[in-house]
Parts: sequence; C-alpha cells; structure tokens
Amino acid sequence: MTKSIKVNKDTTSSIASGITGASSDLRLSPLASQDGKSTITANKSSKTAYDKVRNSASKFDETITVDAQNIRSLGVKFDEFDRDISMQLQSKAPRLDR
Repeated sequence: MTKSIKVNKDTTSSIASGITGASSDLRLSPLASQDGKSTITANKSSKTAYDKVRNSASKFDETITVDAQNIRSLGVKFDEFDRDISMQLQSKAPRLDR
C-alpha cells in the first residue's frame, strides 16, 4: 500500500497565521508606574521576576514566529515540488500521436 504526504499550501499558511496570532495574545502588560515608587523589598524581586518573564516571553514569541514562517515556507516548497514533479511526469509520459 502506498502512503502519501498531503500538504496544502493554503492550509499550512492558515495554520502559520493561527500560530502567529496565538503568540500575539501572550503580550505582557507593562508594570504599573506605582511599582517604581515602592520601597518594599519584595518589589525589587517582583521586578526581577517580571523582567525574566518578559525576556522569556520575548524569546518564545521569536521562536513561534520562526516556526510559523517555517510552516508557511514548507507549504510553499511542497507546492512547488508537487508542480515540478507533475511537469516532469507529464513531459516523460508517452505521447499518443497516431
């Protein structure tokens, strides 16, 4: 039994857009201006933790964006490959010129 890979450029583009859209929902809100005025010791720790989370979220967003671009590119490449193979097969098919 022959197995095949089915890739649809429109589907991969849609998936990539969905991934990109989902990652944009992960944006952090800036710290409130009052956080800079507090003298509570825990405030410094919370700012440090916030900065670490913001940095991690930024790296995550970058990674997701690259992955989405790769998915979109894969769909385009498969589409191009499919067309190229189809053209090669058509050019090598026996002609019925009688």
